[in-house]
Amino acid sequence: MTGYGRETQTYGDKTINIEIRSLNSKYSDLRLKIPQNYKEKEHEIRRVVTEKTFRGKIDMLIETTSLQGDEEYGLNKALFRKYFEELNSLTEELGAPREELTAAILRLPNVVATDSKSIDEKEWKFVLSVLDAALEKFYQFRLAEGSVLEEDLKTRTQ
Repeated sequence: MTGYGRETQTYGDKTINIEIRSLNSKYSDLRLKIPQNYKEKEHEIRRVVTEKTFRGKIDMLIETTSLQGDEEYGLNKALFRKYFEELNSLTEELGAPREELTAAILRLPNVVATDSKSIDEKEWKFVLSVLDAALEKFYQFRLAEGSVLEEDLKTRTQ
């Protein structure tokens, strides 16, 4: 069955948003997009989600947004230069246009990074509660869809 669940809550000076979507599939296929500082908890997130969703092609997004707008960003200049040199030489070799080169490099992994402090245990417990709420909404969506399918099957088989 398909499913959808979303929960947004505030923790301290940030908003935590978790969105879960699924499509039908025989197998469990979970794709995660999570903040860099949550990567250390990825295995546990996967465990919690797969225990409660069983199967399906599942996309899950966890976003955190500072309410104060004070997130610190850094440009990895050495990596930017390396990408630029490689791609610039390749565009010259191929005779390709270079107009979008800078924008393309800025989208590559680890070129622009936010200040990623490790998540503390208190915040982690809060994130798990937000995840549980999103999973509950996801489950309720699936139940509602199942009820509609059940009624449809009953009317078609009578």
